[in-house]
Amino acid sequence: VTIDKGSAAIDMVSLFPAETYKGRENGLRKDLAEKLEALEPKFLRFPGGCVIEGISLELAYDWKDSIGVDENGDPILFNGNYGDVAARKLGQNLWTNESLTNDAYPVFMTYGLGFYEYFLLSEDIGAIGVPVLNCGIACMGQSDGQSVSVKSKEMQGYIQDALDLVKFCRGGADTKWGAVRIAMGHKEPFELKYIGIGNEQWGNEYFKHYEAFVDAFEEAEKENPKLFKGIELLFSSGPDDADSNNINISSYIAASRWLKANPDKTIDDYAGATDHHYYNDPDWFLTHTDYYDEANYSRTSENMTEKNGGGLKVFLGEYAARSNTWRAALAEAAYMTGLERNGDIVIMSCYAPLFGNTKATHWSPDLIWFNNKLSTCSVNYYVQQAFSLNAGTKLLYSELTGAEIEDSGLKGAVGVGTWNTAAKFGNIVITDNESGEILASDDFNSGEITSSWTKVSDGDWSVVEGELVQASISTNTGTYGNTGTAMYFGDTSLTNYTYTLEATKTEGAEGFLIPFSVQGKDNNFFWNIGGWNNTVSCLQRVTNGVKSEQLAGTTKDVKIRSGKTYKIKVVVTEENVKCYLNDVLYVDYDLTETTNAESYQVVSTDESGDIIVKLVNIMGEQRTYAVDLAGVTDAGLTGEADVYLVAGDSLGADNILGQTEVVNMETSKINGISSRFNYTVPKYSVTVLRIKRK
Repeated sequence: VTIDKGSAAIDMVSLFPAETYKGRENGLRKDLAEKLEALEPKFLRFPGGCVIEGISLELAYDWKDSIGVDENGDPILFNGNYGDVAARKLGQNLWTNESLTNDAYPVFMTYGLGFYEYFLLSEDIGAIGVPVLNCGIACMGQSDGQSVSVKSKEMQGYIQDALDLVKFCRGGADTKWGAVRIAMGHKEPFELKYIGIGNEQWGNEYFKHYEAFVDAFEEAEKENPKLFKGIELLFSSGPDDADSNNINISSYIAASRWLKANPDKTIDDYAGATDHHYYNDPDWFLTHTDYYDEANYSRTSENMTEKNGGGLKVFLGEYAARSNTWRAALAEAAYMTGLERNGDIVIMSCYAPLFGNTKATHWSPDLIWFNNKLSTCSVNYYVQQAFSLNAGTKLLYSELTGAEIEDSGLKGAVGVGTWNTAAKFGNIVITDNESGEILASDDFNSGEITSSWTKVSDGDWSVVEGELVQASISTNTGTYGNTGTAMYFGDTSLTNYTYTLEATKTEGAEGFLIPFSVQGKDNNFFWNIGGWNNTVSCLQRVTNGVKSEQLAGTTKDVKIRSGKTYKIKVVVTEENVKCYLNDVLYVDYDLTETTNAESYQVVSTDESGDIIVKLVNIMGEQRTYAVDLAGVTDAGLTGEADVYLVAGDSLGADNILGQTEVVNMETSKINGISSRFNYTVPKYSVTVLRIKRK
């Protein structure tokens, strides 16, 4: 558009790639959508998690705003079209740039990517759309618990939005919202089976809201069975696993209470599934591959108040091992063998989050990373792809006999350290737990750092006036990687000891790092006191140079004040550590929580008849498995197998945007397969064998 003279008033500009995915008008970026399609997902959960809830109900995601509605909630006919992007109301995203509550430059949602586009995307990648809706409660973790009364007119509005969504997807031209879909260009209905009600809510107030939706959908099905039959609602089990709190358990009790009040109903009338979310350290996933096994998760509603589960199906709507390293991806693969083994209960599962823009990072890990020009698949992506392309439909009985990892126990030296913080330490004492004998100590009266100490990274260390001082507030750039700076003290053979010291923060962003069970800079534990911008106390572990996130069950709120001296005590036995700050117990952790098997497996089949063997080797050396296909004869096999292999050279392997991917999935074919054969897999690998049957 050229103007010789004058001015132009521009109301709204919307830019799309010249070449979109599937050639869709106003479509998605091709490289991103193609990476999603390559996973061959069976469903797509949208539009996300907390964005559904909003930090306030006024800022919560509204699916009708993503179509374009007026102040009365009626669809807007704009420029002769429904759904025109210019008619979609601007919204503010919960995930802002700096602060959730007071951001000078908040992130806005144009709704150019709305529910219509999400359903189109689901259809284009061969998946079913699983939309999630607000239940009349704002984000419970980031708001003041704002909600509308269950009996209010406003609550009826949220319920009506859910009912109208069914009409939008399934309705014909004789329905208001079905006519809108048709006018937007999709004459045939969108496939719809599941609707999520709320995201990460919990407690009695939430279940009152959820059950109002249950009642409304039951009534709608009676009035219009053709339109509403087969719709299954999903309800939240809160933001964490049952190990961390009792939120999941409370959801089972709520379902049990509803069943008692409705004796003519079944658990399937209450929900299609319960939506589980949890993000944990890799060790948690390795030690919880039996999380949904029958011994832990009841299959009958009679046990609902006594055991987790009670027959409720599970939609694992969000999970990840908190890292985009190969160590995390291997842990997720091991855990996924348990998900597949319990496919009678876990009907759907999806890694989250899906996409991460490096220009606006609020969370890590993510499955696919991108910027304005490039995109790359994380190492976790290829684990998901290997499982997704080979998802069994029928479980085959299998067992694996072999060694378990023998942990040497909590044995090793101790130390002091900081992350972007200057501090001073004094009165270092290590005492034998049984005899009370002092095994080692340092009061720094010599005026220098003695040979008993080992510096393992950057940092400005010296002895000043009887204290060990670390004076730098920039300590995350040295050979110790991304775990700050540290000094180690004592012998690596130390065990069954109590370590005491005094610590004072002088300046900086966080608090103290207190290493123990140190075998070297690549293998140790440390107590992080004041991590995450001086908010959290937790244990972390460094394994083969890879640092974990917060170890499950060890987190506690804390704030370290500058100029205040803190008494620190760490009591270490062979299998347990207890950590005290000013004589208050902050950590009580058992090492057995981190032990695990060398290998994990699951065997299934699908409509092809293939025997699908999944093998996860978490060890740093190759493994040979003796495979015995009991009940299968050589005559029933073709002798061939397809192989899907994802392997990494190290646990720290990570696919970096703009660089060659160091981990991906390789496919091949092998011959010579019989009913009994040996198969060798590489170190640190996920292998899928598709054994062909005649």
